[in-house]
Amino acid sequence: MNRLLMLIVITIAFASSALAQSEHKSHHHHTELSPADFSKDSLYQLESLWSLSSGSSVTLSSFRGKPQIVTMFYSTCTSACPVLVNHVQQIERELQKRGVQVPGFIFVTFDPERDSREMLDAYAAKRELRSPNWNFLRASSPDTQELAVILGMKYKDVGDGVFAHSNIITLLDSDGRIAHRHIGLDLKEDDIEKFVTALAPIEKKK
Repeated sequence: MNRLLMLIVITIAFASSALAQSEHKSHHHHTELSPADFSKDSLYQLESLWSLSSGSSVTLSSFRGKPQIVTMFYSTCTSACPVLVNHVQQIERELQKRGVQVPGFIFVTFDPERDSREMLDAYAAKRELRSPNWNFLRASSPDTQELAVILGMKYKDVGDGVFAHSNIITLLDSDGRIAHRHIGLDLKEDDIEKFVTALAPIEKKK
């Protein structure tokens, strides 16, 4: 093998190895998408029908009358979504400690093709999130996309069951309007304080 051919072979081998490593990383590490602007209209105007992990069906307006914290996720996510779940649990614990009325918690999958009702139920059971205060929802892809637009949530199927997506925890007031959003995977004490502050005027209205 002459020197030029050997150089070509080495270059191709190096490029193939780098590509394989890049693909491996893209499939196992979360790619965060920046959020979009959200709608000021109530989510409860949507007429779409949603399936609960328990098996029953609801409209979003059935959650009217109580503040809700909404997060979009998918159950097979192994990077960002478990962090979001932990953050919402942390917010719940902090509100309980402070004696603040705890809102409801809604997790909506943006992967309804894979996240069946049974998958979501198993997810809730594994993480001990089956209290009446926690709800896991799925709907058709068009209805899911419609909700994501209102929440300012971006997500994209990048293949092999992996999604790139925004990381947003959204607080809705009692009428389904967005009162506060936390963006990103960092949650500090000041961030939790913002949820407390946002909840205060909601409680006064009741």
